[in-house]
Amino acid sequence: MLDKCWSHWTATDPKNPGFVTNYVRVEAAAHSDSRHLIAVWRECCAGDGFVVGRDIPSRPLASLLRSLMVNEPIEDGADYRIRLAGSSLRRRYGREITSLRLSELFSPEAYIPHPAITKEALAAGEPRILDVREEEFGHPRHHREVVVLPVLSPDRSAKWVLAGVFYFD
Repeated sequence: MLDKCWSHWTATDPKNPGFVTNYVRVEAAAHSDSRHLIAVWRECCAGDGFVVGRDIPSRPLASLLRSLMVNEPIEDGADYRIRLAGSSLRRRYGREITSLRLSELFSPEAYIPHPAITKEALAAGEPRILDVREEEFGHPRHHREVVVLPVLSPDRSAKWVLAGVFYFD
């Protein structure tokens, strides 16, 4: 379990003080793509697990690939290497992020909850879902849902992370 309850938190951008991101954990997915991803994941887990390289990429997830990222834990889960990042992740981060560390995408303060939520999903073996709203100078900017799922590495020797980032617009 987490040392701190990360049910909601706010992150600011030190380079843009008017930019605020609000994260709220939710129990159920609202976005249709999130629900589809979770359904495919559950179906695979009911069998012999969701395996990177077999279940992603795959036909059932083809329409979602642009919104998915696969992360490999490094440094005992203190950070994650981004092994695969769909094209819509450029919208979120403004650049190609494949091969970067997850910690490179956030300020140190804003990064803290991310490995905590991810570790919790890995330990529980269940999805973690976040409702994320961005504001700039008090005006809504983007609204998205993030789904974090535990998956198996290609050789099935380790737990990795599959994240879906789905925009409401």
